[in-house]
Amino acid sequence: MTFKLSSLVLVSIATLMVVLSSDSSATAEAALPAWCVCGNDNDKTRRACQSVGAKWDGGSCGISTDTQNNSFWAACRLLTQQPRCWN
Repeated sequence: MTFKLSSLVLVSIATLMVVLSSDSSATAEAALPAWCVCGNDNDKTRRACQSVGAKWDGGSCGISTDTQNNSFWAACRLLTQQPRCWN
């Protein structure tokens, strides 16, 4: 009985961890490829876009990889802006 109970607890914890990690990644990242901006600040969007090697089109940033996406979000926040993305 102890073995079954401990196995059930471990499975429950593992399931909870998967659900929580899936939920946090869904809120932080857009599906790729995506176009993003840093708030309403065109200059900060351009700077963040160029710093991560993404495609600047004059108004938004074209992001095609997870690395670019994560870096762009971090750069926007460092520039005190809230990133917004869409596909």
